[in-house]
Order: sequence, then structure tokens, then C-alpha cells
Amino acid sequence: LWQKITKGDAYRGTIVNKKKNGELYWSEQSITPMKGTNGEIEYFVSVLKDITELRKRQEHEFQLRIARQVQQALYKESITVPGFDIYGKTYPALETNGDYFDFIEMKDGYIGIVVADVSGHGIAPAFIMSGTRAYLRGISKLETDPAHILTLLNEQLAVDLDEKHFVTMIFARLDPKTRRLDYSSAGHVPAYLINKNGDIKAKLDATGIPLGFMKDYRFENGNPIRLSAEDMVIFLTDGISEAHSLDRRMFGYDKAIKTVRRVNGRESKQIIDDLYSEVKKFTGDVPQEDDITTVVCKVL
Repeated sequence: LWQKITKGDAYRGTIVNKKKNGELYWSEQSITPMKGTNGEIEYFVSVLKDITELRKRQEHEFQLRIARQVQQALYKESITVPGFDIYGKTYPALETNGDYFDFIEMKDGYIGIVVADVSGHGIAPAFIMSGTRAYLRGISKLETDPAHILTLLNEQLAVDLDEKHFVTMIFARLDPKTRRLDYSSAGHVPAYLINKNGDIKAKLDATGIPLGFMKDYRFENGNPIRLSAEDMVIFLTDGISEAHSLDRRMFGYDKAIKTVRRVNGRESKQIIDDLYSEVKKFTGDVPQEDDITTVVCKVL
């Protein structure tokens, strides 16, 4: 800067400046040398704009983008299982996500299918989600019973979480050989088993309270599910059912099931994309207020 203006050239740029009290601040600044009749520089004219708050916002947005990229890398949208078409996708309301889904390869050839929702959305739920994922993956390497897995996970989360946060989760264990699905649900919204005709064969309701409330709580499994050819299990979060239009009408589960019925013959990925498109069409100009996650498991 000084080399430039002492040579008589104008300087324009963004610098870190210091106030008289020693406080540093970001400044957009232009400095123009003013010469006298003899051609010598007599003084400088400086115009500056304090952009500290703008830079802080830019830094915050940058960090959020990085956090989103790191978090999105944790999601594996599909898993290859002979005889099945399994796919999942999440659409965060903000840069980071409090929803969580996962496919876990377990002992004895089982496949774990997980869908969860941390209360709230934003940075704090995103951190909780990452911790929950780490705990769950560790437990699932050693245990296979869904209810026991949620019981052990709850013991950890009950210690970590404060009274403002909790996690709803459904953990389903798929046996690809026998086409049997066992599950346990910690206060999560229902999942649905739909046959090739679009009829609901079973509703996978919650079998216990959300994770993080009571350390000594013991979870139970729901009734085992026998899957047949062309059956489909759809797992959701409440971001779908609670999406609303301008006149505050809720999208609801009935509309979600009707949409799935209409596109039942398509691949899992396309079903999820079509369902999200239907939600966005329904809400119109209303901004997305909650994270939206769907997992579809189809029997081929």
C-alpha cells in the first residue's frame, strides 16, 4: 500500500485496519495521493467503508458450506443388495441437516436401514446427528437386534443430550435371504409396507419413546415383517407430512402414500424424487421449514 501511494498511484483494496483503541476491522479503502503545483505529494485523500460485519457473515456462510459438504459426504444414497432396490435421499432446510439416514452392513449378512430426525434444524442438530451416527455404527458392528441397538444408543445419547434435544429413529434389520424385516422405533413417524397394488400391508409404528430422554429405558421390537415380491417399505421424516401450503394445509401422510402409489412401478430413486417434487408443488412459494428425508426399500 505505502509503496504504491508514495509513488503517486491510487490504492484500492480490502485490508485489515486498526482503530485507535487497537481493535482490528475489515475496511474497503481507497487512498488517492494529492499533488501540489510543484508535482510533489502534499497529502492523501482516503475513503473507507467498514465491512467487518459483512466479512463475518461471509465467513459464517463459508463455514456452513464446508460443514454441509462434510455432512453430505456421510450419506450413502444407495446400497447394493441382491434382490432389492434400496435408495435414500435427504433435502435439508438449511445448509446443515438434522435428519439422518444410513445403510449399515451388519453381522450374519443383515442390512441395517436407519432413518432418524434430531429435534430442530441447523448447526446444533447437525452435530448431534454426526455423533449419533458414530455411536450407532459402532454398536451395529457388535449387535444385531434392533431393540437392543436402540437401547444401547439411548444410554449414550441420554448422557450427551440436554433437555432441549432428542432423536427419533427407526432401525430396521433386513435379512435379504429370508426377506424378513425386524424393526424398533424410538418415537419416529410411521413407516409403511406397501404391496405392488399400492395397498398398505403394514404400518411400522413407534415401539418406544425418542432417544435421549431416559437413560435406563428399554426398547422393544415391532412385529416382524415378511416381504413379498414387489413389496416396498417407505421410511419418512415429518418434514414431508408437516410441509404446508400458503393457506396452512398440511401435506400429510395420506397424500404421501397416494403419491407413492401412483409411481409405485418406478425405481426407488425415482419414487423419492417424485415424492419430493409433489411436496414442493404443494407448498408452492412457502420456504422449506424442516429437513425432508425418504428411504425406499423395494423387493425386486
